[in-house]
Amino acid sequence: MINHTVLFKIKPEASEAQVKQMIDNLLALKNEITEIEAIHIGENFSDRSQGHDLMLYTLFKDKDALGKYAVHPAHVAVLEQDIKPILAGITVGDIEF
Repeated sequence: MINHTVLFKIKPEASEAQVKQMIDNLLALKNEITEIEAIHIGENFSDRSQGHDLMLYTLFKDKDALGKYAVHPAHVAVLEQDIKPILAGITVGDIEF
């Protein structure tokens, strides 16, 4: 199993509507990309967040499934249309367990 975790820093000028759209469209990927075993996203409330506002937690069966997700047109569309316009920074981690 692969845990793909992404921490997002959102631009201060991003609207609540833009952030909500990003979250909704990321969660909707579960219905479009069969390789996603589980997906969760929420506000990072840690006092050690280092400026990261949102955390995405996604599970995949294996590295091959993660690779297919990375290039899937639906994922690329959310990345380009919803994430990049409001993104100030990003940290990504992938672990196998």
